[in-house]
Amino acid sequence: MTISTPEGWSSKTLDEVNDPSRPICYGILMPGPDVPEGVPYVKVRNIRGGRVLMDEVHRTTPEIDSKYARSRLSGGDLLVSIRGTYGRTAIVPTELHGGNITQDSARVAPIGAAVSFVHLYLDSPSAQAYLKAVARGVAVKGVNIGDLRKLPVPVPPPEEQHEIVNVLEDHLSRLDAAVGSVRAVAARAEVLRRAILRDAFNGRLISVSPEGWTMSTLDALNDPGRPICYGILMPGHDHPGGVPYVKVRNIRGGRVELDNIHRTTPEIEGKYSRSRLRVGDLLVSIRGTYGRTAPVPLELDGGNITQDTARIAPVGVEPQFLLRFLDSPPAQNYFKAVARGVAVKGVNIGDLRKLPVPLPPLEHQRSITAALDEQLPLLDAAVAAAQSAERMGTALRRSLLHAAFTGQLTETWRKHRG
Repeated sequence: MTISTPEGWSSKTLDEVNDPSRPICYGILMPGPDVPEGVPYVKVRNIRGGRVLMDEVHRTTPEIDSKYARSRLSGGDLLVSIRGTYGRTAIVPTELHGGNITQDSARVAPIGAAVSFVHLYLDSPSAQAYLKAVARGVAVKGVNIGDLRKLPVPVPPPEEQHEIVNVLEDHLSRLDAAVGSVRAVAARAEVLRRAILRDAFNGRLISVSPEGWTMSTLDALNDPGRPICYGILMPGHDHPGGVPYVKVRNIRGGRVELDNIHRTTPEIEGKYSRSRLRVGDLLVSIRGTYGRTAPVPLELDGGNITQDTARIAPVGVEPQFLLRFLDSPPAQNYFKAVARGVAVKGVNIGDLRKLPVPLPPLEHQRSITAALDEQLPLLDAAVAAAQSAERMGTALRRSLLHAAFTGQLTETWRKHRG
């Protein structure tokens, strides 16, 4: 991997800009239970947003730490996550001087380039693309220390490094503040959305008393001839011209995204006719990212689902009312409470069938649905706009970092210096 750089810059490896007396290395294999007053150590999950979250740092015994003196930290070192969520970076704060890391992170001690310069470079598109290219593993991917040491680093003269850091920190701090504001807007909209959904199912949204409402179960509101069930266990490879089926990842934002729908053979689908779809059915994801919901669109009439999704065939209730309830805090909290599993959590069909559902009179169901259809799209639009702005911010950040480490950001500065 080569990076085009201006005249006067050199190209080195991460190892060549690292202190040879403190080699790039990973840390403790088994730090054991948290030990109050012990030696602090950093896990990957402690590294977020370019810094170490000190509130969540655990501690190990001095005896275990002493076996890994090679990876001991000094204030100003760099950390790079190398396993699982690899590529996160942070500068070691003074509070962690003398601390350590786990095997999932590497310590870097730059001396051939400014620490802040190397830190910003490690977050650049070039560095992140390199880490992605060399990552290995099946269940959990990681970057080995040998490949990390070979990571190419463009090195400008010290004065230009200083200029790049100053300009980037100025631009990125303002960009991060703007993105933070956008995220806050999205978070407030989501809080309001949950509040509106909560009020919808206790009568407050349409200013009626819930007295006289009954409680039912999801199973009692489902067509007994088409029981609530999951779908195909092994749909096989995508089969053009075959029967479309819905995966969890196809359910987003309250609808089924049709662009990435796969298909299975009629022979495989025929073994799961019990979970065949009709227009007006409702879908709920029940495994992995459980709790996503969507109505079945016309294009999927006669299609099917996988084992990670359940089909509901409403009777005796307004389908849109039931769909909105499935997305509400009471239903989502129920799913969270009954979800089981270790590596992958899920909601079993028996528990899904027992979901308690408030059942107002039909006219209240329609009024609630109409009120939600009026209010929620406004909030959804606000969230979508915020997400779009955040994506633009991410793209701008990448563009700034790319410009910085290819010399474009300081091109005018170099001309004036020349």
